[in-house]
Amino acid sequence: MKLFDVTNELVKSFRRVRSQLSNPASTNLRLRIVGARDTTSRQYELPTGAELEGLKRITTVHPKYDALHFPVLFPYGEDGFHVGIPYDPVRTAPTLKRKFVTQCEYYAFRLQHRDDEGQTLIRGGKALQHYVVDAFATVEQNRLYYLRSHQEDLRSELYYGDAVGHVVLPSSYTGSPRYMKQLYLDAMAVVHHHGSPDLFITSELKPEIVARVFRMKLNALEDELHRSHFFGKTVAAELPDPIADPVGYEAVTKFMVHGPCGPDNPSNVCMKDGSCSKYFPKSFNSETTTDQFGYTVYRRRDLGITTTKGTTQLDNRFVVPYNRNLLVLFQAHINVEVCHQGRLIKYLFKYITKGPDRKQKLSRILARDAVAETTLTQWFALNQQDSDARSLLYAQTPNRYIWNSRTKKWSKRKRGFSLGRVVYIHPGCGDTFYLRQILTKIRGALSYADLRTVNGFPCRTYQAACQRLGLLSNDDEWLLVIQEVSQWGMCGLLRNLFVSMLLFCELSDPLELFNQIWELLSEDITYRCQREVAFNNDLIPPELLKNTLLWELQRMLDTYSTTLLHFNLPVPTGQPPSGGTFSPSENVRRHGGHAVPASSLPTLENLNPQQTCAFHTIMAAVTSSMAHQPTFFFLYGHGGTGKTFVYRTILARLKELGQVVLVVASTGIAATLLPDASTAHSRFKIPLEIDHASSCNIKKGTPLAQLIIDASLIIWDEAPMVHRLSFEAFDRAFCDIMNVPFAGEHYTPFGGKVVLLGGDFRQTLPIVTDGGREESVDASLTRSYLWSYCTVLKLSQNMRIVPSSVNERLAFNGMSFIDWTLSVGNGDVEGSSLGLNQPPDWIQIPESLIIKNAGPAIQSITSEIYPDFSSKFHSAAYLTERSIVTPTNSNVTEINSHMLALVPGRGQTYFSSDTLHTDASDPARLEAEYPTEFLNSLSFNGCSEHQIDLKVFTPIMLLRNLNPDIGLCNGTRLMVIYLGHYVIRGVIMGGTFDGKTVAIPRIVLNVNDHRWPFVLKRRQFPIRLCYAMTINKSQGQTLHSVGVYLPKPVFSHGQLYVAISRVKFAAGLRFLILNDDKTPFNHTRNIVYREAFINL
Repeated sequence: MKLFDVTNELVKSFRRVRSQLSNPASTNLRLRIVGARDTTSRQYELPTGAELEGLKRITTVHPKYDALHFPVLFPYGEDGFHVGIPYDPVRTAPTLKRKFVTQCEYYAFRLQHRDDEGQTLIRGGKALQHYVVDAFATVEQNRLYYLRSHQEDLRSELYYGDAVGHVVLPSSYTGSPRYMKQLYLDAMAVVHHHGSPDLFITSELKPEIVARVFRMKLNALEDELHRSHFFGKTVAAELPDPIADPVGYEAVTKFMVHGPCGPDNPSNVCMKDGSCSKYFPKSFNSETTTDQFGYTVYRRRDLGITTTKGTTQLDNRFVVPYNRNLLVLFQAHINVEVCHQGRLIKYLFKYITKGPDRKQKLSRILARDAVAETTLTQWFALNQQDSDARSLLYAQTPNRYIWNSRTKKWSKRKRGFSLGRVVYIHPGCGDTFYLRQILTKIRGALSYADLRTVNGFPCRTYQAACQRLGLLSNDDEWLLVIQEVSQWGMCGLLRNLFVSMLLFCELSDPLELFNQIWELLSEDITYRCQREVAFNNDLIPPELLKNTLLWELQRMLDTYSTTLLHFNLPVPTGQPPSGGTFSPSENVRRHGGHAVPASSLPTLENLNPQQTCAFHTIMAAVTSSMAHQPTFFFLYGHGGTGKTFVYRTILARLKELGQVVLVVASTGIAATLLPDASTAHSRFKIPLEIDHASSCNIKKGTPLAQLIIDASLIIWDEAPMVHRLSFEAFDRAFCDIMNVPFAGEHYTPFGGKVVLLGGDFRQTLPIVTDGGREESVDASLTRSYLWSYCTVLKLSQNMRIVPSSVNERLAFNGMSFIDWTLSVGNGDVEGSSLGLNQPPDWIQIPESLIIKNAGPAIQSITSEIYPDFSSKFHSAAYLTERSIVTPTNSNVTEINSHMLALVPGRGQTYFSSDTLHTDASDPARLEAEYPTEFLNSLSFNGCSEHQIDLKVFTPIMLLRNLNPDIGLCNGTRLMVIYLGHYVIRGVIMGGTFDGKTVAIPRIVLNVNDHRWPFVLKRRQFPIRLCYAMTINKSQGQTLHSVGVYLPKPVFSHGQLYVAISRVKFAAGLRFLILNDDKTPFNHTRNIVYREAFINL
């Protein structure tokens, strides 16, 4: 206290006043501590007495606030922060516009150790901690007060419930909902550029001294991750060998072993309700897989390696995933998890809100003088001056250019890299939202008018430009499709298009569209009526034309087992016209109207003994009336054994007998190879999302149910690639329709119907999303309860008699090419392990099949498979007989892009319209979390890309079963001959419908991926380029020249066999295998699940 009395001027003043107040004559005496005179600062405006409801307090920007609040820390009563403290002109950058120190800067300055200053504050102990907390609170208080008093400058007309009676915090305020939202959108922009995260790394780098030490360690970790190569191929959570790697073993046992918990330590912090909340101990696993929810199940082998914590012995089941080198380097807990889901970013930024911070009409913003030079307007200027900039989107400009906020200009970036993002705009913001959409698609625009010009066509509004680019979903598109095709297409083609729209385009009002286009659909019916009925052209009643058209449309819809009434369209009246609709069973008997030439019908004389046995077995089951006769058969044989020939022979014989035979296949490609076949899922209404209780969506009493009752045989080709649950759902539906008990002694598979399945279990097994070996094998038909009722009919004699040369047998170790292919499929080719932790299934590919060109990989394989491409790129025959196959879609895209660039001529780009399904919960929140450009960046297996680049004469593959009756199946290959605005015209390549001209519209593709919390609706052409295709997609294709591109090995059963067996001759097969260093290699994995062949 004596020190205060001597040195603290505030203490002296208070004591002087106290002594004077003891005098009764000094009752009106008051003490005022005068602060800074300048109170005009925009950032630190002092609250008035009225605002504080009469309370009087010293403001936190008063110079004596700190000295009065913390007298021990400021014993001299010196000034603290106050408004108007100038910067040191010597140490301040001359470009800094601000002239005075901010409150945050002041406190940051005070909290530093300096040798030439006193240490009272720094050594203040708990008082210092109190001071730091108070300093933070005062800074935040002043920031919040400024935001509260400037709401009119910050807020907008549209806040979706936030505007009334609330203070809106902008994104500039750290920690606010909009701040978190901006961080989230920034993270999504990174995901958009680099793809979804691969690893989720959490570290506990203990800050033993101060927070800055933790920050230094974190910076070091980030630097090491960028600079060094810590991560390899193997993903596991196992204890290192203590003998081979004692350093790694010590680090893992010290930092990365969980527990003990459970019965050995029930009081551990992880225990909840008697169980470990982290789900330890895990189970042992021989390899790393992914479960059905997208979580990684790590390899944890039972190797006998353990560690002891306390008195408990722990093994691999208690190891937390880690990276060995990072762990040893930092000697701290660093958890490394493999992540497959984009929800990870949402996990990091959980608190996401809706609504924009500002909302004004675009025209009003652009009219301001203050925004005459913005990043956007200067982007226009940059594109006018710099040709390099014209190749960039607006958001990509920061990649190569830097924005100078002082000069308001873009300049070339000399070093570094930066990602850009167009600020989020809510869809309710009108033209501003549409302008933003265009900026994500148009490159090198020179003006606002340029942004509204699409393919040379000037649009009046940004919304119209978005519509013309295909970025919006509008029912007017379907009318424009019909009108465009009517300029060159026949009426039958228009009717097929309309049926495709009914089935795949989710028309909001099919009746309105029908009333607009029915005359275009019925022009040939007019001629037919004139020919069959004595009408002059002007006297044919419109009602007759429309009714005849409706009968024709109903006949086409019968293929899909649906009716016009289902789409709220009129039902035809009276009797069908001659040659028109019959009952479904009658349609099948008559081959659906397609005549089968007698010369093409197979005969019994052409069957070999195995085929003859299979034929008679099936015919006996169909024609026999004996009880307990087998009715479920599987025709098993590899490619070339004549399975299709047997199907055709049986089909021809039963057709002669007037029997109804339903022919289906698992893929669209396989369906095109059989007469009157369709895909199994479309014919029998098998659900796409299937479980153990699923059944086909077939109701009793419907035409499809009657068709099944009338059928004497069901043929199903390529059965092994379908999940067993689909067959079990198929079985439940048939038992229900045939009134046969589903269980018990009277149960008969498929309700007693004779069913013939066929295929080759050497090919790929059913795809199980995020499943491993066990899941794939378990999904196989041979694991179903149905298999115990099945009679297997084997075909082994190859009908493709191809003599093998001496050189060929030398190349394939004394075998013919066909025998070697079968050995690959059976897993009999001798394999080896090429390195540590590598499986022993690496086989050597014969040197005669290896591409040895040392040039760029893509260029090497494309020039090998597509020789003389520059002169033959437009030949359908040339394109039909060749393709490149590879395991992953990313490699397919890379090859297709390379080939497209070689095709001469100007291309056309088609963008999709991507929206979230309207049934989503809280759609406004999802729209904010997943902006349109992020939805555009998503790719899904079996779904079209957001951006499709095409040229005339390019080959494409269909991704949906649009119309099997005319050859438009999933997997059909076509050559583009016309690129319209709303439709693509193509010619089918190969198969039964080779050379047929068809039209393909955009359709609505619904994607429900478990990795995302929404259902995506993508309106796009259901196609992709197919100079290359995935190995799985090639199944069922027969080609003359195939290139197998393996930058990485195959990853599933039968893939290598499928790739090899696409050709009949070794001369048509070439491999390009890349080693880890991207050099050509002659070994690759041959994954064969031998357990899949059990019970065959």
